[in-house]
Amino acid sequence: MATAIDRKPVQALSGGHFRRIAERGFGSGFNHYPYSYAWYDDHLYIGTNRNALQVIIMRWPFEAPFAHPPVPVPDSYEKLDLRGQIWRYSPKTGAWERVFRSPMVVGYEGRLAPVAVAFRCMTVFQGKSDERPALYTLPVVGRNAPGCATLRSLDGLNFEKLEPPRIEGEHENFGGFRAVQPFKGRLWVAPSHSKGDPKVLKTDPNVAENVDVRCTDDPVNGRWEVSCPPGFGDPANRGIIEMQVCGDYLYVGTLNIREGFQVWRTNGEGPAPHRWQKILDHGAGRGPFNQAVLSMAAFQGNLYIGTAIQNGGHDRSNNIGPAAGEVLRVYPDGSWDLVVGFPRLTNQGLKIPTSGMGPGFDNPLAGYIWRMCAHDGALYVGTFDVSSYVPYMDRSIWPAHVANLFDDETLDRFLKHRGGAELWRTTDGDNWLPVTRNGFNNFYNFGIRALVSSPAGLFVGAANPFGPKVAVRTPSGWRYEDNPRGGLEIWHGSLDHADAPPSDTVELHALPRASEGLSLAHMGIEAETEESRAAMFLAEETELHAVGQLHDSLWEACQLNPVLHLADQEKDLVGLTASVGTEIDEYFHHTPIRNVGYWSTDSTTPAQAARALAAEVFAVLSSQDAIADKQVLIIARGAEEIAKQSSEFSPRYVTCIDPSVAAPHKWFSRRRAPATIDQLPAESHDAVIWIEGFAGVGLSSNLRHVARVLRSGGWLSAAEIAGTRLDQFAKDADSSPTVTRFAEALRAAGFENCELRDIARVGWRRFHQHSRQYFLTKLLLQQVDADLHRLIVEALPGGSLAVDAHLLISAQKVNPRGTE
Repeated sequence: MATAIDRKPVQALSGGHFRRIAERGFGSGFNHYPYSYAWYDDHLYIGTNRNALQVIIMRWPFEAPFAHPPVPVPDSYEKLDLRGQIWRYSPKTGAWERVFRSPMVVGYEGRLAPVAVAFRCMTVFQGKSDERPALYTLPVVGRNAPGCATLRSLDGLNFEKLEPPRIEGEHENFGGFRAVQPFKGRLWVAPSHSKGDPKVLKTDPNVAENVDVRCTDDPVNGRWEVSCPPGFGDPANRGIIEMQVCGDYLYVGTLNIREGFQVWRTNGEGPAPHRWQKILDHGAGRGPFNQAVLSMAAFQGNLYIGTAIQNGGHDRSNNIGPAAGEVLRVYPDGSWDLVVGFPRLTNQGLKIPTSGMGPGFDNPLAGYIWRMCAHDGALYVGTFDVSSYVPYMDRSIWPAHVANLFDDETLDRFLKHRGGAELWRTTDGDNWLPVTRNGFNNFYNFGIRALVSSPAGLFVGAANPFGPKVAVRTPSGWRYEDNPRGGLEIWHGSLDHADAPPSDTVELHALPRASEGLSLAHMGIEAETEESRAAMFLAEETELHAVGQLHDSLWEACQLNPVLHLADQEKDLVGLTASVGTEIDEYFHHTPIRNVGYWSTDSTTPAQAARALAAEVFAVLSSQDAIADKQVLIIARGAEEIAKQSSEFSPRYVTCIDPSVAAPHKWFSRRRAPATIDQLPAESHDAVIWIEGFAGVGLSSNLRHVARVLRSGGWLSAAEIAGTRLDQFAKDADSSPTVTRFAEALRAAGFENCELRDIARVGWRRFHQHSRQYFLTKLLLQQVDADLHRLIVEALPGGSLAVDAHLLISAQKVNPRGTE
C-alpha cells in the first residue's frame, strides 16, 4: 500500500537543461551503445558496444524485416572491429579520454578475438582485498574468445584482469553479465547469457544456461557463492537482466518467455544461499507481453520497474508481441501499482495506470522501458523506440490502411518530431512530463541506454547504431552515406545550463599506452575547424530554453510556408521591384544553381532544393561508377557551381554549359569549350548531366546530341520537368503517358538500361506550390505589379509548361555490336 512521503518542491530537468557532450561515438561511428556506466572519482565512465546493429542483424535467428539494411553488414564477424572501449569524462575540464580498449587474444581455432566485445555492466565496489573503492566491469566476450573475465581499476586508468564470477567446479563458459549491484558488503551479479558456439552464427544474448544470482565479498580472490536456486525453481526463467537495491532488500527481475517476468527479493543476510521472496509473477498479470524486467530504480522509498519484450518489443523467435513496455511501482510491503500500462484485473484486484497513460507512455513503438534513474528528487525513465527502424522496413507487407497513413512525406515529418527515444520525468511517480520525445532532436538515437546521477548533474547516454554510414533512400534508390548524427551520444543535464551557453567543442583524447599505440588520426577523429565550431554553437543555441525550443518547433513545422520567409526578411514591404531577374535571383537566394529542386525534409528553401536535386543527379552516376576519373559534361543553370559542389567525385575535367551565361568553359582544363552541345566533338565524354534541358521542345534532337557526344557505354543522368508548352497545349496530339514518351525517345536516340522515376511529389509539386504562393504574396503586398508577376511566373523553371511529370532519368549509350 502507499506510504506518506514528505515531498518538497522539486525543480526537475527539462530539455533545455541538456547539452550534448559527446557525439558520433566519441569520434568513431562504430561505437553504438553506451552499454555500461558509472560515476567514479569525479569522472563519468562509459563502456561501449561496437557495431551493435551489424551484429544484431547477423545473429538474428529470423530474416531481418528490412527492405534494405540500415547499415552495411559484412558476411563475417572478423570483418568488424569489435574491440570494446571504456571512456571517461571530466566535467571540470570538459574532456573525454579513452582509458581502455580491448586487446586481441588467440581464441577458437587460432583466430584473433577481442577479450571484450562490449562492457554491459559496471559498478563501484570495495571488496576485502581492495584498499579503496574500485571500478569493476564484467565484459561481454565473443564466440571466438577463450573465456569471460572481470576487470578492476583502482585509479580509473589502469585495468587488471581477474577471474570471472565462476563457481568452483562449474564448467559453463559465460558470454557475459548484465545485472550487477553492491549490497551489504557483497558484490552481486547474474549471468546474462552463455557464450555461443563459434560454429553457430545465430545466438540469444539474453538467455543463460545457469540462471542464478551469485555474490562475493572479495572479487579479487575469485571465490563466489550461489545465492538462489537455479531459475528460482522455475525453468521458464531463462535469464536475469536487472537487479536493484531498495530499502533493506535486493530485488531481481527475470526474463520468463512462457508466463511473463518474475520479481524476487532478499535481505541478503548471512551466508549463501539466501532466502528469497517472490513479489511478482506472470508479468504482473500481463503474461508474456511483460516478458522481462529491463530496468529498476529506487525512488521515494519504492521500487519502480520497467518491462519489455526482447528484440525491440517483438520476440519473433517465440512469437511474442509486438507490445510496448510498462512502468510498475512496488511498495515495501510487496503491494504494487500500475503506473504506465494496460489496465487489467490481477490477483491484487483491478489495476488502472495511475499516470493515465498506456504502455510505452502512450507510444506503441516504445518496445523497452530501457533505463530509469532517480536524480535530485525526480525519477527519469528512458525508452527504446522502434520508430528509428521504420524507414528501412518493408512497407509492402504492411496492411493497406497503415501504409496509406505513412507516405514518405508524413513519415519524414513524424520521424523529425516524434522519432527516436523518449525521456520522461516525474516528481511524484504519477504525473509525468517529457524531457524529449525525439531522441534529443535526432531520430537515430533510438534508445536511452544510460542514466547516471552524479554531483555534476544527470548524464544521459543515447544508443545510436546508425553510423558511421547509414542507408538513405533517394529517387535513384538506396545508397549508403556518411551519417553525421550516427554513433552513440552523451548528454549532460544540469540546472546550471539554463542560463549558460553550450560548450563550442567536445574534447576527445585517447590516452597513449604502449599496448595500443593509437593516435586520434588512427581513430578517425577529425580536427574541428573554427567554422565547424561556430556551426555547432549555432545549431545548439535554440536548445537553451523551453521557449527557444517552442519557437524552433513552430518554425520547423511551418518552414515550407514562403509567407514566413517573407515576414522574416528585414526589408521595406512597400514599393515595386522593376526587374524579373532581381526577383528570381532573390527567390533562389542569389545562388546560380536554379531548377525545380528536390524538396526533402532537409530542403526548406529553393536554393537548398536546387542543390539537393543536383546532388541526386550526380548520385545516379556515382552508383553506376560512371563518373570517377571520367570526362563529364554538365548542362544546367549554375553548371559551374554544380561542378564545384560535386568535386568529391574527382572527374578528370568537367565541361560546363550554362544557358544563363554567355559562354561555357571547362574545369581543370585550359581548352575552350564550344558554345552549344552540337559543337562538341563526337564521343568526347563519358557522362552527361543535364538538368532541365529538354523541357517543352526538342526532346528527340537534344537526346541525339547527347548520344553523339557520349562514348559508347557512357551514361546520361538527367532531371527533367515534362509536359506541354502552354501555347501548344490545345494542339497536343500525343496523349501517351509522359514516361512512355521519354522512354521511347531514349531508345530511339540509342540508349539502353533506361530508368525513369517520377519525383513530382518531392519535386515539381512542392516547387510549384512554394513559388506560386511566394510571388502571390508579393503581389498582394504590392511588391510586384500584375504584369511583373506574370513575367516572373513565366520565367521560373517550368513556368511556360503544363507539367505532368518530373523525371529523374538514367540511361546508357548502346555499345556498337561486336565491341565489349
